[in-house]
Amino acid sequence: MAPAYTIKGTTTDVTNCEHCPRRGLRKTVVLVPLDADGNEFGEPVHYGTSCAARALAVTTHEITRAARAADLHQRIAARAALRDAARLGLDKIRTHRHRLQARLDAGTATDTGAGALAFVTALGVAHWAPERQDAVNAELRAAHAAGGFTALLAAAGRHEAATARVAALDPAEL
Repeated sequence: MAPAYTIKGTTTDVTNCEHCPRRGLRKTVVLVPLDADGNEFGEPVHYGTSCAARALAVTTHEITRAARAADLHQRIAARAALRDAARLGLDKIRTHRHRLQARLDAGTATDTGAGALAFVTALGVAHWAPERQDAVNAELRAAHAAGGFTALLAAAGRHEAATARVAALDPAEL
């Protein structure tokens, strides 16, 4: 009996079919083997559409449609995770920005390097995209160096607005 697979989508990272000698394909279909109970096990394999169709005993058209659907589901899941992270980060950004605004309004915000660094660090950690935290910290430090706490507050406002847009997105809208 031939092994059963599930289609996980397509990739352009691997352009060689692991079933036949074809090389330099535009993309390959990612298949994950299934055990007797229908659970995924083992490493994914990368087949061209023709080899994937033979492995699953379906037409290449069905493979292409299923791979596109799997790619779409992956994009929707990634966008939903991004949206959820932005929603969590938005609360933190708003909290830190409001604290700074309250300190500025009360006149207790001294423009010391330590106070600014603490705010920059808090806002950078609150940023919803971990891979952007260092860039956000550098941007906020530059804003503070150029214009003090007022410039820092304006930069925080821009990040809050951008995060709010991501937090409100619908993952299914591509």
